Amino acid sequence: MIHVKKRSSPEIFFEPAMGVRWLFALCLFLCASKSMGQSASLENIRQHFIHYGRENLQEKLFVHTDKSFYLAGELIWFKIYDVDGSFHKPLELTKVAYVELLDQAQKPVAQAKISMQEGTGNGSFFLPVSLHSGNFTLRAYTNWMKNFNSSYFFEKRVTVVNTLRSPDPVQQTDSATYRAGFFPEGGDLVQGLQNRLALEILDTNGKGVEGCQGALLDQNGDTAVQFNSGRFGLGNFYFRPEANKTYHAVIKIGTDTIIQQELPRILEKGFVMNLVDAGSDSLKLTVETNSTVSDVTLLLLIHTRQVLDLTETLQLNKNKAIFFIDKKKLGEGISQLTIFNSARQPLCERLYFKKPGELHLRLETDQKVYALRHKVELGIQSENESGSPLASNLSMSVFLLDSLQSPEDVDILSYLWLQSDLKGHIESPAYYFRNSGKEVEETTDNLMMTHGWRRFRWEDVLSNERKVPEFIPEFEGHIVRGRILDNKNSSPADDITAYLSIPGEKSLFCAATSDQNGNLHFDVKDFFGSEEVIVQTNGWKDSSYHVNILSPFSEKNSGIGMPSLRLSKDQEGQLLERSINSQVQNAYLAAQINRFLNPIPDSSLFFGRPDRTYLLDDYVRFSSMEDVFREYVTEVLLKRERGKNHTRVALPGKGFFDEDPLVLVDGVPHFNPDSILALDPLKMRKLDVVKRKYFIGPAIAPGIISFISYKKDLSDIQLEPGALVVEYPGLQLQREFYSPSYNTEVRLHDRMPDFRNVLYWSPEIKTGSSGREQASFYTSDQAGRYAVMIQGITPDGKAGSQLIVFDVKN
Repeated sequence: MIHVKKRSSPEIFFEPAMGVRWLFALCLFLCASKSMGQSASLENIRQHFIHYGRENLQEKLFVHTDKSFYLAGELIWFKIYDVDGSFHKPLELTKVAYVELLDQAQKPVAQAKISMQEGTGNGSFFLPVSLHSGNFTLRAYTNWMKNFNSSYFFEKRVTVVNTLRSPDPVQQTDSATYRAGFFPEGGDLVQGLQNRLALEILDTNGKGVEGCQGALLDQNGDTAVQFNSGRFGLGNFYFRPEANKTYHAVIKIGTDTIIQQELPRILEKGFVMNLVDAGSDSLKLTVETNSTVSDVTLLLLIHTRQVLDLTETLQLNKNKAIFFIDKKKLGEGISQLTIFNSARQPLCERLYFKKPGELHLRLETDQKVYALRHKVELGIQSENESGSPLASNLSMSVFLLDSLQSPEDVDILSYLWLQSDLKGHIESPAYYFRNSGKEVEETTDNLMMTHGWRRFRWEDVLSNERKVPEFIPEFEGHIVRGRILDNKNSSPADDITAYLSIPGEKSLFCAATSDQNGNLHFDVKDFFGSEEVIVQTNGWKDSSYHVNILSPFSEKNSGIGMPSLRLSKDQEGQLLERSINSQVQNAYLAAQINRFLNPIPDSSLFFGRPDRTYLLDDYVRFSSMEDVFREYVTEVLLKRERGKNHTRVALPGKGFFDEDPLVLVDGVPHFNPDSILALDPLKMRKLDVVKRKYFIGPAIAPGIISFISYKKDLSDIQLEPGALVVEYPGLQLQREFYSPSYNTEVRLHDRMPDFRNVLYWSPEIKTGSSGREQASFYTSDQAGRYAVMIQGITPDGKAGSQLIVFDVKN
């Protein structure tokens, strides 16, 4: 008999057989507890991931420009597409997008706030003749996107040449400089394990170098493995590093260039992964380690743009686990495959690309060759892969092709599905969508291994800390940001209400209360053009504070520089011709080029219909405002308390409010009743009275008295002390694209020159349920080959583009 005695417990006796069963049950319990703990930990990863995705909606912008090469003095036309980052469906989250043109030093040379409706918006930039020639960055983002890394902003290269200024000297670089990178498939190289290494070989301009031959040599100069580079300088090879050896790469480029490159650090212990096509719509993922482990549970988590595809757990068996993945369960585009251990640590990771379905666009012109000033009829058809019509929202540009302007290789399809989710520059992204076959599949897989995911970090996902976003979405219109500070020590002031006014034909008015950091957010709707903005606090209550207006544009940048501009001697003739044509266009057609589409103004004030309106010319004109109130404005009571004047507005029933109302003069608040009584009534045209409590954001007005002057420009109005007056650009007014018509003999033979190199630009083409639409335009006085570029998106997120060409001859 086995005698087991526990301290401070009664004696317990077991039969021998019972003792064995008890020990076996205990082992099962411990194993189950460990397994339950691992499962709970792995389920915790899944829940963290889902929660993070809900709190961190990803937003993507794509900008279609009319072309990519410009002269100073020309216009950049653009359309913005706003989609959600997971499904690429048009997103109506925001009503404002920010577009900037940055120079080589990442400093803005042009900025605009663009009104967005139903996930799209459009605008333009005039390129001033003060610009230096160079490659510029056109970038776009929303207020919500400023909460995340600026590398998520949309960026594209735009070339501007100023033919009226001498070019800046180009910094000389060694044209024979090359660089190579090696990327372990799962993230690490591990001793004794079969590793797959992806490679990328680039020249000094960042273009891939194909056909390079190389080898990995150990410290004794012995060859461990040989490799070569394929399309875009990409490639991959297998390599098993041995213990106590060091390795480096030797690469031969061309016939006479040899470079050497160190490898990533080789770990003594770790995990590696290898993903291969297993056929029959299946992928085989092998995870292996050389660590001394036993009974380790691994979690495979796969997501496509933060939408969870699947999770699966496996036990390591002899230091190896093999997952089989059904391709049908993966989302379209880039999927991220991550292996975690039970301690919630990511062990290895890689990307996989599944070619998405796309919007097919067909363009057809009524002719292949046109004469000068001839009408072009264009048919547009949008459909899915099977040829069924699709409703779509499109933009289209028709531009001259020459040595300065070639067809762009970046479109909405390749940007949304590749560039927006990968790190670094991608050479010829459209290649991965316009081609098919084994070589494309291999090159795509090499791209996935060399570039990597960039949308979030697992440290942020698995953290229990939840950050409050600094920037909120602009759901209804532009948010003017400010900060309120104490006059004594310039420290931020909390819980102080400030008022923003934009006087004019349609005055705008809003209020905001500061947070603990002194930040103010004024919600301003339908504010177009540049106007004078007045911001102030209630001087009677909060006279010791002042307000600063903050720029809404991001000060962060991605750090991705643009290469220096290099023009050849062969392009001088075309540059001269373009320069002359551009100057002629600006001289003769300035009025047509700078024609703006003004939004229809809402003539009503923010408070809507007043309870009573007085047109002061209909009454006896008094010389003092006090007489006006006392003689016929029965809804307003003047009283004096403790030596101070006050105004009170009548309640809807009987009596008057106990506090002073909000008093506006041309939309600007005046808080001191003495300044109201000092107004000259002969300069006022109208007086409105609101006899109800009115909520203006966080502020409450016990009635409203609103004066409208004859001039509406505040020229005869004294602003209260402490009021901040600044010129502030609102949403950009839209230019109207100039496209002349030669539909009569008189116009056809008009001697006014037409040297347009952009024949047509339309940011709003909608095909409807039939999938069809028509467009027409006229050729100019410039012969040559022209490209028609159209791109867009469907309501369910299918993106596509198409390019065709036609000729214009004398």
